[in-house]
Amino acid sequence: MNFKKSVKNFFITGEKSLFERIGNYAQLGEQANDHLRTMLNCQNRIDLSVVKEKIKKLEVEGDSITFELKNNITSGAVNPSLTDSFLELVDRSDDILDTLYYISREIARFSEFLSEASSGEMEIICQYYDKINRALDYNSESLKNLQKMVSNDDVRNIIKFWSNIERMEEEVDDIKDELLDKLYSDSKKISYLSFIHLSSVIHKVDDLLDQNQDIADLLIQIITAVTS
Repeated sequence: MNFKKSVKNFFITGEKSLFERIGNYAQLGEQANDHLRTMLNCQNRIDLSVVKEKIKKLEVEGDSITFELKNNITSGAVNPSLTDSFLELVDRSDDILDTLYYISREIARFSEFLSEASSGEMEIICQYYDKINRALDYNSESLKNLQKMVSNDDVRNIIKFWSNIERMEEEVDDIKDELLDKLYSDSKKISYLSFIHLSSVIHKVDDLLDQNQDIADLLIQIITAVTS
């Protein structure tokens, strides 16, 4: 890579705009992530369906961005050799909001059962929710680093932000393994429905960090292609 020249100077106008617009997904993802964290806080007395709808609106906004960007890409806004990479980048970015909305729906569905669960089972589930929220803290930081990747001009800084995302993905992978090991140990203390619910949410939160890593890798691939 050329470390002397600004990254954005290598892009044609359409590519530069598309590259920067990926930050919009990360911004929406941060908002949705914050809403999701309130849903996973057992101390909050909130209407989960209302919060879920807020996340849905952000997901729909992301779909609109996807439609617009794909139209731009297929209309010749990028070098033909980068078309597939940009299309994949947009799809992976849209996946973040889809996954956050999926998790919010799962939590909202489960809330009715949780409200009727025994105090012992409710306490166990809320302990898992607290630890899942720790993973969502990493997701928030990861999304911030994605925004920095697409807004920065210095290749060295971009690589640093990419490295941060990779490290956070590894941290959440460890949290996932820790929680799943504990979940199997606790399986006799909770209902089968609670076990399936927690397992699904844990895996989906881990997917969020994997998606961020995939996006960061694609950004590096595109930068490498245009600066080579």
